[in-house]
Order: sequence, then C-alpha cells, then structure tokens
Amino acid sequence: MRDESRHAELEWEELHVDGQTMEISDPAPDDGLRILTCWREGTFVIIFSDLPREEMVAIALSLTPVQPQTD
Repeated sequence: MRDESRHAELEWEELHVDGQTMEISDPAPDDGLRILTCWREGTFVIIFSDLPREEMVAIALSLTPVQPQTD
C-alpha cells in the first residue's frame, strides 16, 4: 500500500492506459528519478526509475502474476 505522507510530498499525474489506471510522480521532467504506481492482478506495484515515462508504463503493463506450480 502506498505511503500517504510521502505521496503528498510529490506531484502526481493519473494515467489511463489500456484500461489500467496508474499514477506517476513528477511527470514533467525529462530526466531524474520518478515513481510509477498501479494495481496489477490484485498486487500494488511501485516502480522507481529514471527511465522515460513511456518505458515505465510499458514495464508496468508487462507485469503478469506468477502461475501456481503444479506437481
């Protein structure tokens, strides 16, 4: 779950991509560390990166749950 006190310290932009809602911190800079958050398959995901926002979104969209192992 996100830390609300830290969340309030940053500027956030809500993104809607392929039916998925995400939030990205400090959306304007071309470089520097950003945070992308989203829910994927019931899991809260936080990505910290200095990658361009499009790449961060692509990473978040590519995440899939681990398939249960069968014996």
